[in-house]
Amino acid sequence: MAKNTKRSNAGRPAKTLDEKDLEEVRKLAGFGLTGRQIALVKKMDEKTLMKYAASEMEKGRAEAHTFVVNQLFRNIKDGKEASIFFYLKTQCGWTETQRIETDVSVQHVISAKPLEEGDWAKKWTGKTIDITEGDDGQED
Repeated sequence: MAKNTKRSNAGRPAKTLDEKDLEEVRKLAGFGLTGRQIALVKKMDEKTLMKYAASEMEKGRAEAHTFVVNQLFRNIKDGKEASIFFYLKTQCGWTETQRIETDVSVQHVISAKPLEEGDWAKKWTGKTIDITEGDDGQED
C-alpha cells in the first residue's frame, strides 16, 4: 500500500517573533520605518508582521513622538527661537507673511514708428533693396 505523503499544513513554517524581535520592530517603527520596510528587514510578510507586532509598532511610534516633543519643549524652555517659532506655527496657527513693496517707474520711452516699404532692409543690412512687383531678383 502506498504511503500518504500529502501534508495537512503544507507551506512555510509559521514565523514567530520573540521578545528580541518585538523590541527591534518597536525601535524600527520609532525611527519611522513603514510596516512594509520592517517586514523586509525581518524577512517576513507584512500581514504576518502586523498580526504579531502591530501594537509594538504603535508603541515605537508613540515613544519616538514623545521623545521629540520632550526635546522640543526643552528647547522652548531654553529660549531657542526656532523651536518657539515652530511650535507657534504648527500648534497655534501662526503664519508668516511676506510683503514686498517696490517702486516701478519708467526711465526710458521707446518710440516705434512703422517703417516704410523697403526701409526695413536698409535698417538691417545697410543696403536699399528694390522689391517692386515682377522683379524676380535676377539680372538681365
